[in-house]
Amino acid sequence: MKFLWSVSLFLFLVFIGCKTKSPTTSQKPETPVYDSLTINVYWKKGYSDSSFKFYTKAVIYGKEIKGILFVKKISEKLYKTTFLAQGALKLFDMDLLPDTFIVHERAKQIDKPIVLKTIADDLKLLTFGAHKSYLPNSILKEPNQTVIRAPYNKTSVFYIFNVENQLKELITISPNGSRNVSAILSNYQNGIPENINLKHHHFKLKIDLTLAKE
Repeated sequence: MKFLWSVSLFLFLVFIGCKTKSPTTSQKPETPVYDSLTINVYWKKGYSDSSFKFYTKAVIYGKEIKGILFVKKISEKLYKTTFLAQGALKLFDMDLLPDTFIVHERAKQIDKPIVLKTIADDLKLLTFGAHKSYLPNSILKEPNQTVIRAPYNKTSVFYIFNVENQLKELITISPNGSRNVSAILSNYQNGIPENINLKHHHFKLKIDLTLAKE
C-alpha cells in the first residue's frame, strides 16, 4: 500500500510539473513583402522608336551564323521579330506573345520545334523579360550591385543591377537550381545597352547582339 501511495504521489507531481510548464510555440520567420518593380531596357516610357535592329552573331557547337535581328514592339503583349542571315536569307519571322509564339516563316535549317522554341524563349527573355512589372521574391543590396530574384517559368530569374541602376545581367535558373541562360548587357549609351551577350549553360549556344546605330 505504501508503494502504491508513493507511485501516486510521483505521478501527481509529474502532472503538476507538466501543467505549470510554459507552452512553447515555434515562430516562423516572416517573409518580406516587396512592392512591384518595373524595368524597361529598350522600350522606355517617352521613347518614340518602337523598333530596334541588332547586328547578330550566333555560335552553336562551333557553327557561326551572322545576320541582322529586327525587333518591333507592337503592344505590351506582342513583339514582332525577324532575322535576316548573311546572303539575305530570312532565317525566321516570328511573333512573340507572353505565353506562346507564332512562326510565320522559317528556313529549313531551323525547322525543328525545339530549335524554334529555344529561339523564342531567348527573344522573350530580352523582350518580355526585360520590359515588365514583377513582384520580387528577394532583394539583395550589395556595395556595387543589387540582385533581385523574381518568378520565371516556374523557377526564377535573377536581375542584377549596377550602382547606376542599369540592368547588367539576367540569369534564368533551371528546375534543378543550376544556371540555364544568362544575358550580359553592357556599353550603355543614352540609357540603353548597345551590347547583349547571351549564353546557354546546358548546351553550346552563344548569341552576341550589337545595337545598330542609324
